[in-house]
Amino acid sequence: MRRTTVETSVGKLVPFYEISDGRQKNRPSVEYYKSGALYSVYLQEQTKVHTPVGDMPAELVTFYESGNVKRVFPLYGQLSGFWTEEQEYELAKPMTFTIQGEKVSVKPLCIHFYESGKICSITIWSKERMTIHTLYGDITTDLGVEFYESGEIRSVEPIIGTKMMIPGRGVVYPFNFFKLRMHADNNTLKFDKNGHLAEIK
Repeated sequence: MRRTTVETSVGKLVPFYEISDGRQKNRPSVEYYKSGALYSVYLQEQTKVHTPVGDMPAELVTFYESGNVKRVFPLYGQLSGFWTEEQEYELAKPMTFTIQGEKVSVKPLCIHFYESGKICSITIWSKERMTIHTLYGDITTDLGVEFYESGEIRSVEPIIGTKMMIPGRGVVYPFNFFKLRMHADNNTLKFDKNGHLAEIK
């Protein structure tokens, strides 16, 4: 393969074309929708991309069929006996997001955008922690948080051992044993736009 450049909504990207270390995954460098629109670019090296919320590093970027950015993965290395999650985590850099009016610094695994450019969810490394303020007290998560397109908290995945006092229900311990660590969408605790609990597992 040879070096090429792909023009995208987040800037000019160089797809993966040669092995430079043991982290590269065996996946297509560029993928397309059936319509021919660009779906994803797996980058040769971590590159700064221009998103609706500012510049951020990326090793994999996916897009909506419209061309707008969908997901940004700052790191996308292949975990194996030769490259561990701990080593990958050490490469991760903290990023600052504004959540509920507060600046939060955290190492993200993935940033998911709505097609409008608003952040849909922030998935974090399992070693990281974020605290989300709710009407039922502060909730700490080690997976991440999901937002409504208008910015309110939509759902959050609590850490094991989280205790909540629910009016009329008493103390509950929310936890989803089957949660996936792939993304922080559709989490265990769901809220309406006014902050009231809408669903709990």
